[in-house]
Amino acid sequence: MEQINKIEKSIELNTSLTKAWDVLTNPKFAKTLGNVLDKNAYLQSDWKLGSSVYFKYEPDKIVATGIVTEYKLHSHIFVDYKEINYSDSYTLTENNGKIILTINSGPYPNDYEEQLVVWDRWLLKVKELSESQ
Repeated sequence: MEQINKIEKSIELNTSLTKAWDVLTNPKFAKTLGNVLDKNAYLQSDWKLGSSVYFKYEPDKIVATGIVTEYKLHSHIFVDYKEINYSDSYTLTENNGKIILTINSGPYPNDYEEQLVVWDRWLLKVKELSESQ
């Protein structure tokens, strides 16, 4: 079945797998990355298999809850938000000494074009944070 309005984007990071993974999963980066997605937004989780992932707005309003259904340390996280028919995946791979971060997100029934821009900005922020550590 074809997935409509799903986003897949990648970026090359000049950093290590562990530094990139830290930016994706360390709570100290959650609000910085979340604010790129939407003002005052952030993700809260311990990023382990079976854990809840809360999409929140400050100060503490939960707007969606997902579950980490796939997890491989320093490599892959898949979050399923069943209640809203949405998912995110974050994958890190190494290629010729470079780290590639790939996100898959969606579907976006209403704001696909806007989300393309948002995810580009988010990827650039991950790059900036992971390369400056």
